[in-house]
Amino acid sequence: QILNQMIGLMGNESYLRNVKDVDILIKPDVSKYGTYSFNKAAIEQLVVNGYAAAKEKFPELQSLGRKLGTLALGEKEFKGPKATEVVRDTFCFKAVTINGVQKKNEHWLRRMSGLKPDVKLSGSDINRGISILMGTKAFISANYVVLNKGSENEELVVNLKKGPTNILAIGARYDSEEAAALLVHLGVREYDLLGSKFGVTGRLSYNPYGEIDYSYTSKDFPKIGFSYRIGGVDMNIYKSTANQNNLSFLYHRGQVNLSNVYLRNFNFEGGARLEYFNYNEYQKYNLPDEYAGYVLEDRHYLSYYVKAVMDSRDDSYFATHGMAVDAEASFYHTNFKDDFNHFGSVELNMGGVVSLSERLAFIPSLYGRIVIGDCTEVPYLNYVGGTEPGRYMSQQLPFIGVNYANVVYNSAVIGRIDLRQRIGEKHYIYGMANHLRTAADFEGLLNKSGVGSWGFGMKYSYDSPIGPLSLNVHWSDFDHRTGVYVSLGHYF
Repeated sequence: QILNQMIGLMGNESYLRNVKDVDILIKPDVSKYGTYSFNKAAIEQLVVNGYAAAKEKFPELQSLGRKLGTLALGEKEFKGPKATEVVRDTFCFKAVTINGVQKKNEHWLRRMSGLKPDVKLSGSDINRGISILMGTKAFISANYVVLNKGSENEELVVNLKKGPTNILAIGARYDSEEAAALLVHLGVREYDLLGSKFGVTGRLSYNPYGEIDYSYTSKDFPKIGFSYRIGGVDMNIYKSTANQNNLSFLYHRGQVNLSNVYLRNFNFEGGARLEYFNYNEYQKYNLPDEYAGYVLEDRHYLSYYVKAVMDSRDDSYFATHGMAVDAEASFYHTNFKDDFNHFGSVELNMGGVVSLSERLAFIPSLYGRIVIGDCTEVPYLNYVGGTEPGRYMSQQLPFIGVNYANVVYNSAVIGRIDLRQRIGEKHYIYGMANHLRTAADFEGLLNKSGVGSWGFGMKYSYDSPIGPLSLNVHWSDFDHRTGVYVSLGHYF
């Protein structure tokens, strides 16, 4: 209260001077709100109050508009500059300045982001360029202004703010499938714009892993990265409700890749992986009959991949607009030391958010994986089930209505629709429906040889300070069971 009074006293003289200068004074009702009323409910009500106060002054606003000769009211004598609609207008800047970085890096950042002078840029191009700059993770904020609007010397000025370069992060979560999990990450020079970056990550849980990674970013070459991960997985495999089998293994994965190759909204990455799966001796001879033809032996796998990623959502969990796409194509050499058996796979995960109103959102998504060739390798089969993607196997597809992992055919596609209603400030209710289509090959997805399943669910989520708290209840005709899933915290 004392601080507010001091600010009021310091600003009072300026306030009185400003009141004398205006033609129309609009005073919304703010009696129930204070300096720190920044929550969504307060902002929404303040907007309503502001609209009501302005509406009371509408005749005076009309009179002022005629006096100023605004073009919107049909007056021709108005000589002021046209307002700039950044999203739709096209610019050709005579200069592009990037503040907050060393001058020697400006040219590289202009080239990488596409924000270059004497090139036609739309508002969407500018926003995409800002997203690319933020995607370097070297900056904690970015904004821009257009100088000399409407003239032949328009200039774009981008203001970047550098963040810390080293990071120590700890995350925790709980869910009803794996119980508690703890994540610890140390990054050395991780948020530097250029040069070497090193990270160590450890996950302590029912399925733990440890990972080290190194990357190098230069101006004239794509980002190069190396990583090694060792982890353990203990999972139950289902075929609907029958033939439950426990699969336990230790895996190693080494990877080298090139990334930060941008085309339009996409970041492209390509590389190679060397993986080794070491199974529990007992499990080798404990598969049910339907897996008799599948290979479950300690083996090495060499693979090559190309992927493209794009994410324009405003939030990873409670987004209100935008879309995300993650596509990957891989080619595998099986047991490459001996016979070089091979197969491939194509994966696609895409989804978007459309706000139907201030509180109601429509969230469609489509994702799937198609195996090309003869794949009988247990680590690379298609698995569906659970709420989180890639829980046990990286290619595991979530399916509302089925808990845990189920093996399906080599081609699997899932279409899903969520309707999300926000209640109050941080509470959300979801209605969810998804449909699984699976077949032995791609053509089977489109004809009667394919198999289809429906799943439905209801979910409640709370946006808590330590991550989303969620409870969902679901059912599907895949196993004709009702299930419940509870989680707290972001998934990792």
